[in-house]
Amino acid sequence: MTIAGIMIPEQVLMVVGLLIFGLMILVIASGISRRRRAALRAHLGFDGEVVYADAGRHTKSFVSDTYGIVAKPDFVLKLDGGVMAVVEYKSRVNGRLYDSDIAQVKATVIAARETYDVTKAYVIAGETRHEINVNKTSAALYRDIETLAKHARAASAGEIVEVYAAHPSLCRGCAVRASCKKPG
Repeated sequence: MTIAGIMIPEQVLMVVGLLIFGLMILVIASGISRRRRAALRAHLGFDGEVVYADAGRHTKSFVSDTYGIVAKPDFVLKLDGGVMAVVEYKSRVNGRLYDSDIAQVKATVIAARETYDVTKAYVIAGETRHEINVNKTSAALYRDIETLAKHARAASAGEIVEVYAAHPSLCRGCAVRASCKKPG
């Protein structure tokens, strides 16, 4: 092919075409990434990118064979600065943080650390964002939740586990209040 009186081989034109195509893809991907980051900021209040999102029953679970924990966080984020964080989203509107939320996040961090170097964890309840201290080893996190993890394994195996609410006011909203041996 001749351009402005200069003969240009087809291979050069193909390479230039591929470079232009690659540049267009990069520009499009950059725009998508900016929109995803903006959505993350708008919906969850974080700057960074989603590296994992629980999209239902076909989404991969994280497994810690060491501690016998299987978990699926709502999100794993790579925050600006490279910090990896687990986020659990609770749809309750009162913004309240429960001990079970903290235990869930700690278990999730233990399992997610098999894949990601998670150093931060959050529970978003309604409009309130709670940061959970996970700045310790997985062994130390497991010690925090060990009794609850054993109860969960027993319940999964079909055993009846009699664990009572730490505070009687929690009984009012409990799903098993009618059959509980110790109603508050």
